[in-house]
Amino acid sequence: IISVRLNQAPFLPGDTDLDQLNRIFQVLGTPTEADWPDMKCLPDYVTFKEFPRHPMKEIFTAASDDLLDVLDMTLAINPAKRCSASQALQMSYFSSKPAPTPGSQLPFPKSNKIVDKEKEAKRVSLKRKQNGNDAGGMKKRLVF
Repeated sequence: IISVRLNQAPFLPGDTDLDQLNRIFQVLGTPTEADWPDMKCLPDYVTFKEFPRHPMKEIFTAASDDLLDVLDMTLAINPAKRCSASQALQMSYFSSKPAPTPGSQLPFPKSNKIVDKEKEAKRVSLKRKQNGNDAGGMKKRLVF
Protein backbone atom coordinates (compact mmCIF):
# COMPACT_ATOMS: atom_id res chain seq x y z
CA ILE A 1 0.00 0.00 0.00
CA ILE A 2 2.84 2.39 0.86
CA SER A 3 4.51 1.82 -2.50
CA VAL A 4 1.24 2.45 -4.35
CA ARG A 5 0.70 5.71 -2.42
CA LEU A 6 4.25 6.88 -3.16
CA ASN A 7 4.12 6.14 -6.89
CA GLN A 8 0.40 6.78 -7.45
CA ALA A 9 0.33 3.52 -9.43
CA PRO A 10 0.40 -0.22 -8.73
CA PHE A 11 3.87 -1.42 -7.77
CA LEU A 12 5.13 -4.38 -9.82
CA PRO A 13 1.80 -5.40 -11.42
CA GLY A 14 2.25 -8.86 -12.93
CA ASP A 15 -0.11 -10.60 -15.34
CA THR A 16 0.73 -14.16 -14.19
CA ASP A 17 2.50 -15.68 -11.21
CA LEU A 18 5.74 -16.07 -13.18
CA ASP A 19 5.47 -12.55 -14.62
CA GLN A 20 4.90 -11.27 -11.07
CA LEU A 21 8.05 -13.01 -9.79
CA ASN A 22 10.04 -11.72 -12.76
CA ARG A 23 8.94 -8.12 -12.04
CA ILE A 24 9.77 -8.50 -8.35
CA PHE A 25 13.24 -9.83 -9.17
CA GLN A 26 13.88 -7.04 -11.69
CA VAL A 27 13.48 -4.51 -8.85
CA LEU A 28 14.45 -6.35 -5.67
CA GLY A 29 17.09 -8.52 -7.30
CA THR A 30 17.02 -12.23 -7.99
CA PRO A 31 17.60 -14.10 -4.72
CA THR A 32 20.85 -15.98 -4.33
CA GLU A 33 21.68 -18.88 -2.01
CA ALA A 34 23.50 -16.36 0.19
CA ASP A 35 20.27 -14.31 0.50
CA TRP A 36 17.94 -17.27 0.91
CA PRO A 37 19.76 -20.57 1.54
CA ASP A 38 16.65 -22.81 1.50
CA MET A 39 15.03 -21.45 -1.66
CA LYS A 40 16.22 -24.35 -3.84
CA CYS A 41 14.44 -26.77 -1.48
CA LEU A 42 11.07 -25.20 -2.23
CA PRO A 43 8.60 -27.31 -4.22
CA ASP A 44 8.42 -26.28 -7.88
CA TYR A 45 11.63 -24.22 -7.56
CA VAL A 46 12.43 -22.45 -10.85
CA THR A 47 15.65 -20.68 -11.82
CA PHE A 48 15.19 -17.10 -13.00
CA LYS A 49 17.44 -14.74 -14.89
CA GLU A 50 19.71 -12.91 -12.46
CA PHE A 51 18.87 -9.26 -11.85
CA PRO A 52 20.75 -6.88 -9.53
CA ARG A 53 18.88 -5.22 -6.68
CA HIS A 54 17.87 -1.59 -7.27
CA PRO A 55 18.21 0.71 -4.25
CA MET A 56 14.79 1.70 -2.90
CA LYS A 57 15.92 5.35 -2.93
CA GLU A 58 16.07 5.21 -6.75
CA ILE A 59 12.52 3.87 -6.96
CA PHE A 60 10.88 5.91 -4.20
CA THR A 61 12.70 9.21 -4.55
CA ALA A 62 10.33 11.14 -2.27
CA ALA A 63 10.55 8.65 0.61
CA SER A 64 12.38 9.48 3.83
CA ASP A 65 15.15 7.20 5.12
CA ASP A 66 12.79 5.90 7.82
CA LEU A 67 10.19 4.98 5.21
CA LEU A 68 12.82 3.34 3.00
CA ASP A 69 13.76 1.15 5.98
CA VAL A 70 10.11 0.06 6.28
CA LEU A 71 9.97 -0.75 2.56
CA ASP A 72 13.27 -2.67 2.68
CA MET A 73 12.13 -4.78 5.63
CA THR A 74 8.60 -5.48 4.37
CA LEU A 75 9.74 -6.28 0.83
CA ALA A 76 12.61 -8.61 1.80
CA ILE A 77 12.72 -11.58 -0.59
CA ASN A 78 13.62 -14.14 2.10
CA PRO A 79 10.54 -14.64 4.30
CA ALA A 80 12.80 -15.40 7.29
CA LYS A 81 14.30 -11.89 6.96
CA ARG A 82 10.99 -10.13 6.20
CA CYS A 83 9.45 -8.24 9.10
CA SER A 84 5.91 -8.82 10.30
CA ALA A 85 3.27 -6.08 10.41
CA SER A 86 3.76 -5.79 14.18
CA GLN A 87 7.52 -5.41 13.74
CA ALA A 88 7.01 -2.83 10.99
CA LEU A 89 4.76 -0.75 13.25
CA GLN A 90 7.59 -0.60 15.80
CA MET A 91 9.98 0.97 13.27
CA SER A 92 10.99 4.61 13.69
CA TYR A 93 8.96 5.76 10.66
CA PHE A 94 5.72 5.24 12.57
CA SER A 95 6.86 7.23 15.61
CA SER A 96 8.86 10.04 13.99
CA LYS A 97 7.56 13.58 13.64
CA PRO A 98 5.31 14.93 12.34
CA ALA A 99 2.82 12.82 14.24
CA PRO A 100 -0.28 11.66 12.37
CA THR A 101 -3.25 14.01 12.40
CA PRO A 102 -5.78 12.93 15.05
CA GLY A 103 -8.86 11.36 13.51
CA SER A 104 -11.12 14.08 14.91
CA GLN A 105 -9.17 16.70 12.91
CA LEU A 106 -9.21 14.88 9.56
CA PRO A 107 -11.45 16.41 6.88
CA PHE A 108 -14.52 14.46 5.87
CA PRO A 109 -14.69 13.37 2.25
CA LYS A 110 -17.40 15.00 0.20
CA SER A 111 -20.48 12.85 -0.11
CA ASN A 112 -21.40 11.62 -3.55
CA LYS A 113 -24.51 13.82 -3.52
CA ILE A 114 -22.41 16.97 -3.08
CA VAL A 115 -19.91 15.88 -5.73
CA ASP A 116 -22.76 15.01 -8.13
CA LYS A 117 -24.40 18.43 -7.58
CA GLU A 118 -21.08 20.21 -8.25
CA LYS A 119 -20.55 18.19 -11.44
CA GLU A 120 -24.09 18.95 -12.60
CA ALA A 121 -23.63 22.68 -11.91
CA LYS A 122 -20.39 22.72 -13.92
CA ARG A 123 -22.05 20.79 -16.76
CA VAL A 124 -24.99 23.22 -16.89
CA SER A 125 -22.66 26.23 -16.77
CA LEU A 126 -20.54 24.84 -19.60
CA LYS A 127 -23.65 24.10 -21.68
CA ARG A 128 -24.91 27.68 -21.19
CA LYS A 129 -21.57 29.10 -22.31
CA GLN A 130 -21.57 26.87 -25.39
CA ASN A 131 -25.10 27.96 -26.29
CA GLY A 132 -24.31 31.62 -25.78
CA ASN A 133 -26.85 31.94 -22.99
CA ASP A 134 -24.33 33.17 -20.46
CA ALA A 135 -24.72 36.88 -19.78
CA GLY A 136 -21.16 37.37 -18.60
CA GLY A 137 -21.95 36.42 -15.03
CA MET A 138 -24.82 38.92 -14.78
CA LYS A 139 -28.24 37.74 -13.75
CA LYS A 140 -30.94 38.15 -16.36
CA ARG A 141 -33.93 40.16 -15.32
CA LEU A 142 -37.38 39.06 -16.33
CA VAL A 143 -39.58 41.87 -17.64
CA PHE A 144 -43.39 41.40 -17.72
